[in-house]
Amino acid sequence: MDTSQLWMQTYTGQAFCFNEGGKNSGVSLNDIARPLSRIPRFGGHTTKPLTVAEHCIAVADILKAQGFSSAIQLHGLLHDAHEAFTGDLVAPFKRYLKEVYHIDMNALQGEIQTNIIKSLGIDQLMDFSAWEAIHSADLMACKIERDLYMRGERPWPVIDDIKYLPEFRDFYPCMSPYESMSKFIRTYYDLFSAC
Repeated sequence: MDTSQLWMQTYTGQAFCFNEGGKNSGVSLNDIARPLSRIPRFGGHTTKPLTVAEHCIAVADILKAQGFSSAIQLHGLLHDAHEAFTGDLVAPFKRYLKEVYHIDMNALQGEIQTNIIKSLGIDQLMDFSAWEAIHSADLMACKIERDLYMRGERPWPVIDDIKYLPEFRDFYPCMSPYESMSKFIRTYYDLFSAC
């Protein structure tokens, strides 16, 4: 198979190779923060602009409010870092791909995520309860975002029963792409230095 075209050029001009597993050693934080600050959540079907970077910052903020460690908050901030290279595929579409075409995008994105964490020099989380906490904060953020930014009364079975503190809505101050990119980078360095 010709693999010469299985890469993409990043914001900083580097090549991100999709076929190299953990060999992408040059992933830059700017190559994550900038695209995430421009990629819309929910395929752009929100009443106001909402980006993946804002979502990631909110997940880290929720974990902090719940008393989790800086390491868990850092992984929460980066939990969608792979979307800087794959885009944000809406969950129902990923379920459709898996059920109809047997394409597991979560597995593919997981490989990219592992690559990114390794490239940034961050220790992998080995504690399953830490991953559960991040997953729970991710779903809670999704519920808040649905409540704040989506129209319609249709049920979302995965998140409908999730409860959150009203003050968690304050984690969404409606940032510009530049503001969310800057805050993502600042939060990363604050958490990384605290680990």
